[in-house]
Amino acid sequence: MNKLFYPESVVIFGVSESPSNKGRTVLQNLARFGFKGNVYCIGRRQGEVEGRRILTHLENVDRPPDVAVLLVPVETIVETLEACGRKGIPYAVIETAGFSEFKRDREALERKIRQVATKWNISFMGPNCVGIINMENGLALPFYPLEEQEMTTGRISFISQSGALLHDMLALCDEEKLGLNKLVSIGNKLMLNENHFVESLIADVSTGVIGMYLESITDGRHLMELASSSEKPIIVLKANRSESSQQIAQFHTNSLMGNDQVLDRAIFQSGMHRVENMMQMVDLFKIFHLPILKGPNLLIISRSGGQAVMLVDAAHRSGLTLAPLSLNFLSFMTKRFGPPRVINITNPIDVADIFDVEGWGEIIEKGLEQKQVDGIVLSPHFAWIEESDAAHKLLKHITALCRTHDKPVLVCSPPDYKTHLHSTVYPHLFSDAGAGLAALKTSLAHSYAKLRRTEAPAPTRTAAKPRKRKRIRRILSVNETYILLNGFGIPIADYALVSNFRDGLAAAQIIGYPVAVKIATTGILHKTEKDGVRLNIGNEVGLKCIFDEMNAEEYLIQKMIPGREFFVGAKQDHEFGPVILFGIGGILVELFYDIAIRFIPIDEAIALDMLAETRASAILNGYRGSKPLDKQAVVRCLVSVSKLMTEHPEIVNLDLNPLMVLEKGEGCHVVDAKLEQYVPLEAS
Repeated sequence: MNKLFYPESVVIFGVSESPSNKGRTVLQNLARFGFKGNVYCIGRRQGEVEGRRILTHLENVDRPPDVAVLLVPVETIVETLEACGRKGIPYAVIETAGFSEFKRDREALERKIRQVATKWNISFMGPNCVGIINMENGLALPFYPLEEQEMTTGRISFISQSGALLHDMLALCDEEKLGLNKLVSIGNKLMLNENHFVESLIADVSTGVIGMYLESITDGRHLMELASSSEKPIIVLKANRSESSQQIAQFHTNSLMGNDQVLDRAIFQSGMHRVENMMQMVDLFKIFHLPILKGPNLLIISRSGGQAVMLVDAAHRSGLTLAPLSLNFLSFMTKRFGPPRVINITNPIDVADIFDVEGWGEIIEKGLEQKQVDGIVLSPHFAWIEESDAAHKLLKHITALCRTHDKPVLVCSPPDYKTHLHSTVYPHLFSDAGAGLAALKTSLAHSYAKLRRTEAPAPTRTAAKPRKRKRIRRILSVNETYILLNGFGIPIADYALVSNFRDGLAAAQIIGYPVAVKIATTGILHKTEKDGVRLNIGNEVGLKCIFDEMNAEEYLIQKMIPGREFFVGAKQDHEFGPVILFGIGGILVELFYDIAIRFIPIDEAIALDMLAETRASAILNGYRGSKPLDKQAVVRCLVSVSKLMTEHPEIVNLDLNPLMVLEKGEGCHVVDAKLEQYVPLEAS
């Protein structure tokens, strides 16, 4: 998409002489940011704005512009896009709002826009976006005023589904003096989505770190592939996280593995980093200006004993540790600053009695030379009136030391640094120690993620989703569910479906006591809560009592299986495709919330990794003298469920709860299962 970011010419549709005209604002932004390419203005009436003629027809432009910016009424978008196609314009930015985000009946209009763009081979952003800001060439397409002097060129690029949050990010980065490179507003993502721009920014040599604000994810598997292929930090702020409580209540799988949990797993597995708000994203922008932290061992240096204690606590909360001080380092401290007078030399190092600010730089340099030190945290508390020049020199020296030793030095200082260091070349300071150490933890996570990428392949993409058509969800009957599971080798405890006591008695005699009796009526999902389950029925008399007490159209007679209860679930996630989970099962499955999530397809190695990730692994391995359980049977079951979900993409949710696991070599059996799938509306 080089021409989209680096066009030689731009045409703006919807320009007028009105002072409040949005097209005029785009023109002003381009001028303020120093865009050197040709800019053409198209409007309904001739005129002049910012020294440029307003043309009434695109045909009056000599050569095809590279990018068209559309700020015209919704009703004229199609004809404007047709005009762009006839002219041979390859890229369009549809900034006009008022599509399906406003009215559902405009989805047909969106389909028409896609058809026109496809016909003319136009790639477009939006609609409902503010386009692109490229700090390298002055391309500034938002329709709200921008001040170029408030922005610094750097290596941060940002993709946002919200045009307003893109503006907020500009303000936050200006406050912290963070340099920006490319900012992209993707809006409704009708054609170009986040993956197109992530791929482009990964390849962009000017971009060092990528941030994203998303309300939806178009193709989660492709995003994972892209992130897994790159060592650039990718930071994700995902909104629109809640799900319908009614849908959650029906299946344990949804309760345990909502969209948010799936996203967490996707981000971790592909080496991205998730934040909860914009300030956390800015904190990570700051920390990724520094070299990556490659280990957890820190040297903490502080001018305040109290601040040092709080830094140690913050490091501990973030899973970071204090590096031991070597004899070589202690000897240096004594020779350079003399024997300790008031404060012993320990980690953290209290430099309250070392009044030579330049000497702190020597301590930092010696600390970075230590093999056991992975990074340094400095809390200087400068006396700005007396130490301003020394502070500037120290921070510049630290910047050079970080590059030389390829280790980070995190500087935590009170908020007044923003006043005194307005023009500093060291913008990545933290006023809050906790936020700084949490960001440093993410830097370490990025280092570990790089190692994971070399050890494991990128997640496999699933087949393309079937074309949308009218369909509904349907919960399969017990018999339909068990037949489907059996077909994929998923072991089911012996069972029979009956409608009366006489048939139930015959089934129990064939299956063999003890048996369980369950209500088999379709739609009753949590049978225990409906008093629809009776266990360990050992004879005919007990069976007769159960049938006298229960009132159902259909009953399930099933062999009682001794063993430990586990849970296997799967679902079709609308952003990441099919996923599978494993954990402790039974009626307390949601209470324990001990699960491992993976993306389908999985193999036996991944299945074993899932088992090891949970506390349930202790039970499987034989807890407190109990015999080991049949882990391989569980692994085979997980792989079979993966195959089932792969070959039946219409399955929405699947619960196998409980999965009864016997001792090693004796297998496992599903004793309850629920399956929900999409069916065409006409087939329902």
